[in-house]
Amino acid sequence: MLREFAIEPEGLNDFKTFVHIVDMFGISVGRAISRFPKRWKAAVSAACRGNQLNSELELARIEVILRDPGFEKTKLLGFHRPAAMSPEGIPIEDWHDAALVAHRERPFHRILVKKRREPTEPVAEIQDVWHDPTLLEVPTWEAIPQDARALARLVAPIMSRAKWVAIIDPFFHPGKHRWGEFIEVMLGEAIDVRSRPARIVLHAREMTDPVAHDYLSPQDFQSACASLASRIPVGQSLEVVVWRSLDGGEEFHDRMILTDTAALMCGRGWAAARFGASFNVVNLQGSVAWNYWTAAFSPSSTAFQRIVGPFRIEGTKSW
Repeated sequence: MLREFAIEPEGLNDFKTFVHIVDMFGISVGRAISRFPKRWKAAVSAACRGNQLNSELELARIEVILRDPGFEKTKLLGFHRPAAMSPEGIPIEDWHDAALVAHRERPFHRILVKKRREPTEPVAEIQDVWHDPTLLEVPTWEAIPQDARALARLVAPIMSRAKWVAIIDPFFHPGKHRWGEFIEVMLGEAIDVRSRPARIVLHAREMTDPVAHDYLSPQDFQSACASLASRIPVGQSLEVVVWRSLDGGEEFHDRMILTDTAALMCGRGWAAARFGASFNVVNLQGSVAWNYWTAAFSPSSTAFQRIVGPFRIEGTKSW
C-alpha cells in the first residue's frame, strides 16, 4: 500500500530535478522517500548547495520544501531502517554502497541513483524517471488476511502520521466482540503513541431493521459503545457518529479509512468471518475521492443525515 523508495541525495542536486521527483511522492499516492540515511535531508541540502548551477532563490525554495513539516509527514518516512554496516561492523559512508547493502537485508521498492555503477545493479537512474514514469509505479491495492492486525500493520505508517483519522464502517456493531477487538487493535497497534492523531472518529450506519436479533436503536447503540472504553488505551479517545442514508442520496455501504493525507477503501469486513479469508484494500489515489468522502461525513454533509453524535469515549485500557 505504501512503498519505500531509496533516493540518492546527490541525484537531487539541481532544483528542477529535486522538485520534479519530490512532487511525485506522498502517502496519498502510495510512494514514500526513505529517510536513508537518517540525515537524508541534510545530505540533499548539501548536494544542492554544492551545485553552482542552482541560484540563491532556487536554493532557498529547496530549503523551504525540506523544512516544511508536511514534507516529513507525507513524503519522507523512516521505515525503522538501521544504518548499513560493513562485514567488519563499520557504518558504510558511501550512499550507493550502503543502499545496496540495506536492499539485500530488506528490499526497497526501488533504488534511484544519480548514476548506475554496474549494469547488473538493482537500481534505476533518476534521469530515467523523466521519460519512464513506470519506474515509480506502485500497486493501488493490496490483498491481506481478513484480520484486524493485518490491516493495522498495513495502515500504521499512514495513521501514525495523520492529524485526524476517520474509520467508516456501516456495519459496525458495538455489542459484538469482533468489532470491539478491531477497535482495540487499530487504536493500540496502528497508531504510534508518540504521534497519535488529535482526533479519531468512527462513522457507523443507523440500524434499520428493528426485528433483527442484533438490532440496536440509536440510543442503545450509544449506550453499548460505552463498553469500548476498556478497549481504548488511556490517553486516547474515540468519537462516534451514526448516520442515516438520505432518500435518493449516497448509499452508505463501503468501509473506508480516511485521514488528512489519504483515503483507503476496504472490500470486506475488518474481522475474519472464517479462517483463511482475505480482503482487498484500495488506495483511492488523488484528491477527488478524498474531497468527496471527507465532505460526505462532515457536519455539513448533504449525502447523509446525522442521527447520533459525535459522542466521545475516553480510553481506560492501560498500555
